[in-house]
Amino acid sequence: MHCVEQEGKFNQQQSVTQRRQAAQCFKGSHDFTQFANTYPFGINPQKTLTRFDVIEVDSHLLQLEVEASGFLYKMVRHMVRSI
Repeated sequence: MHCVEQEGKFNQQQSVTQRRQAAQCFKGSHDFTQFANTYPFGINPQKTLTRFDVIEVDSHLLQLEVEASGFLYKMVRHMVRSI
């Protein structure tokens, strides 16, 4: 497992609870083509997301953990931006 730490600015108005609810919408089997950076030619865009946790480390830091059957290029980055 590779971990990447990235800093980003989030909308402070949106609560952690709302982000957790939004993250759960990704769970299950879906075609994630719209969340890839490029069209996945020759790659099956159907992925099964088993976990998308939003963990509040402290009042200024969220940790997001995603587990799936596979990932498309920059898929998680676009998913995080959408919540």
